[in-house]
Amino acid sequence: MTKFRKQLLSILLMVLIVGTIVPFAGSFEPDATPEVYLTSELPINQVPLSRVAFVAPNSSSYIDEFAYMAAVPTSVFYFNDTQYISPLLYSQNSESETWFLEDWSEYLSQDDGITQAVAIGDFSESYLLQLQQDIGVKIYPRITGTSAAEIASLLAA
Repeated sequence: MTKFRKQLLSILLMVLIVGTIVPFAGSFEPDATPEVYLTSELPINQVPLSRVAFVAPNSSSYIDEFAYMAAVPTSVFYFNDTQYISPLLYSQNSESETWFLEDWSEYLSQDDGITQAVAIGDFSESYLLQLQQDIGVKIYPRITGTSAAEIASLLAA
């Protein structure tokens, strides 16, 4: 190991040691006021929505990631002190996705099961037909766009 690397490693080691000791040293002051951490309250009223949303994967761009983020407010939101929830799946036709959909359908079976499915992004027609068959409901609406902004505006409409 060169002399420069040894010096650099020793400096980094000192920074790590000092960085872990200094916060503790400040916490033993007798006049220090304790920090108050606010925790979010769990919602009292939670209502599962009888729907599911699917986002299509797109390995050539980030449009799928932005579409997923834009769809979050449609899947988890508050209204009149009630939290409404529904699954938002980054759909890759995996076995765990199939199991999850079966469990969600079973959970909702007392209230007529899944009644709406939304497809976001560019899915193949054959995949959408298979999804419709698996969940037992027609997929509508189908939201597609050439940019993340276009998809977000369609979701907000």
